[in-house]
Amino acid sequence: MIRTASSALGLGLVLMFGWGCTSEEARFAEALQEAEAYTERQEFGKAEVALRSALQLQPNNADVNERLARVLERKLEFADAIFYFEEAYRLDPDQASAALGLARLLLGDDLTRSEELVAAVLERDPANARAYVSRSSIALIDEDVDEALAAATTATELDPEDARTWFALATVYQARIRQARLDREEVRLADFEAAEVALLRAIEIEGPLSLVAHERARIISSWPGRAEEAGPLLRELIESPEAALEVRQAAARTYFEFGMRRDDVAAVRLSVPVLVDANKESTEAWEAWARVEETAERGAGEAVFRKYVETRPGDVRAYEHLADYMAITGRRDEAVGFLETSARKFSEPSVLLSRAVIVRMENGDRANAGAAYEALANEFPNAPHTRLVEARIAFNSGEYGRSADLYRLLATEIPSVEVFRFLSLSELYLGNLPAAEEAIRNAMSLRSGFEPSLARIRARIRYDARDWTPVIRVLRNIVRHGYRLRPAERVWLAEANYGNGNAKAGRRVLEKLLAEEAAPLQAVLAFARHEAGTDPEAVAAVLEAAKGRHPENLGLRVVEARLAASRGDVERASEIVEELIGAGDSPPIAALLLRGRLRLAANDLDGANGDARQVLDLDPGNAAATRLMLQALGRADRIPELIATLEIEAEAGKLELVGKRTLASLHSSNGDTDRAIQLYEEIFEEAPEDGWTMNALAYLLARRGDSLDRALDLARSAVAKIPDNPQTVDTLGFVFLAKGLLEPALGQFDHALEVATGNNTSLLATLRAHRGLALERLGRLADAEVEYALARELDPELDLAEQAPASAGT
Repeated sequence: MIRTASSALGLGLVLMFGWGCTSEEARFAEALQEAEAYTERQEFGKAEVALRSALQLQPNNADVNERLARVLERKLEFADAIFYFEEAYRLDPDQASAALGLARLLLGDDLTRSEELVAAVLERDPANARAYVSRSSIALIDEDVDEALAAATTATELDPEDARTWFALATVYQARIRQARLDREEVRLADFEAAEVALLRAIEIEGPLSLVAHERARIISSWPGRAEEAGPLLRELIESPEAALEVRQAAARTYFEFGMRRDDVAAVRLSVPVLVDANKESTEAWEAWARVEETAERGAGEAVFRKYVETRPGDVRAYEHLADYMAITGRRDEAVGFLETSARKFSEPSVLLSRAVIVRMENGDRANAGAAYEALANEFPNAPHTRLVEARIAFNSGEYGRSADLYRLLATEIPSVEVFRFLSLSELYLGNLPAAEEAIRNAMSLRSGFEPSLARIRARIRYDARDWTPVIRVLRNIVRHGYRLRPAERVWLAEANYGNGNAKAGRRVLEKLLAEEAAPLQAVLAFARHEAGTDPEAVAAVLEAAKGRHPENLGLRVVEARLAASRGDVERASEIVEELIGAGDSPPIAALLLRGRLRLAANDLDGANGDARQVLDLDPGNAAATRLMLQALGRADRIPELIATLEIEAEAGKLELVGKRTLASLHSSNGDTDRAIQLYEEIFEEAPEDGWTMNALAYLLARRGDSLDRALDLARSAVAKIPDNPQTVDTLGFVFLAKGLLEPALGQFDHALEVATGNNTSLLATLRAHRGLALERLGRLADAEVEYALARELDPELDLAEQAPASAGT
């Protein structure tokens, strides 16, 4: 979340930069100089502070906004980076670098906007090579390799001295290679050759000890017939004292993976020290080295871990890892004996004794595990590691609330990958997605290398949250590391592409999955849901094939009914639905919802409301039923009844997010700002990453005229999450207006009018009224009257006094 500098921070900056009575221009120049120095030293936190100081002096400086965006991007704070790229681009639409930086960050989230930004740059500057690099990246995400190749080729022709253009070209050929392998097709030798030619050209520009040189070695390492050449290339990068640390580490990771694939002990041995140096607490390299040694000679892996123990004789974790390795290699009994024997060497024996209990549990030895846990609990009742075993027992028993409570406590006492992993899973199964996300991020931060099991958990969390961009990024990252996606994960990828508006890519994923012999039912249902409106014939064929494999599946019958309804055959849809509802004692919820929607379409509002209430009796938190009830009562103009019904549900704790949002919106429209804010605060606590909740809460706080600093934080974060939307941009301007920041407010209102499209006269009237308020406060009364007149023309019933924030007057 973006925060304004406090007075304490301002004093700190004065001390840091020695600002006293120097001129504003001198302070600005010094801040930029400091920021540049910090950036070169990769001290991005300090660079951010300096740039924010410069921005306070010149808030409308596009260059400073862009610099700050790039620093935030390096810090992986992408939402804030997007906000400042947006500001830079708004302030100077001709600043191509800002537009392309914004396009790059929006690639996975808003492909259409990325395309528009790149197109705008090329319209002004048709010879901009970097824009064609961006166009190539967009095409690859859209899985249009031909377009990606054409764009990257054009980039190299326009600027052959820019290494990025050649790297982009190589990336296209690598995408071809990767896709062929995923599709289990023969990789074309020409793609390897073309990728290498492009990288060799980039190496001429960047130098033989660059990351580009590492990329060439990485490609060669998987090149049939040439893999042997990769070893010397990677060794040169690892061993060269002139190579940058990031190059040596990248080469070590690749050489390590190369050695693991080929059981090349020498490659692994050379790589391990560099990888361990990169992260002193890392154990993954030791574990992998041990596996390689074990493959080469049975028993040699254990020798590696014993050496690991020797180097850290006082580190209890070394003993744990040796025991874990014994267990992984099938020697669980030996592992238990080693742990129990070694435990008494330490002042806290419970650490290794608890691990011995867990190894017994994982081995299915429940009786001995139970007895060992009892002994542990009796001897060390208050030890954190005793609670660790208790947490694992609760998790294995499906008591996720209990396990989450215990793992949450353990995360502060003995933070580890294991603790955060099981905390994340516990929170996930409880539906606490923000907490699950935070826990899995903590687990990933403790691993120095890529861990597919953690990545898969994160993909599941973001999928359940319907946060599509991270789903795509995480799943593609799994593939990039050489792992195959499971069928369910491929469905997630398809759903995420549909959710991001890339239906072509989503359908392509599902079609490949459906072509396989054991296509999962989840893929069938997803295909039907997304393609029924555009290709009903294809959906009908897929359903028919699936019904042959799953003749009794109720979900397929519901989908069949939906397909009939989408094709206008309401009679057939109703017939199937009535069969399903009448077939058993408890009607399927999906069938009731579909009947309710059919009734709503036929304007049978009482019938639709009745179906919705029946679903809510069976499933009190059903969001679809809540929406159906809202539509039916709203269309019947029974708003007071609707508010009363929702308040009863809220008091009983049965109202889900969609109902709370509707209730908050209704109270806001009725002028009950306090109750609306109370509800939006509850929603924000449950969904702290939702941009629309941030936007609504910021607007209402500004209307009420209190907590304006928090309102500004919320409004900025909403714009970062939902950029170039007239409502979020207007809210940011509205908060500026409430705080008396009139010029920034006017700039936001101007931007809101620029991006407003369509014929929503009510929204346009509000934007005009807000712009008028800013102009009036600035003393430009004639201009304000023009805006007010336009607002009244658009919406004759608009109450101008109601449009002003409490602190801004009228």
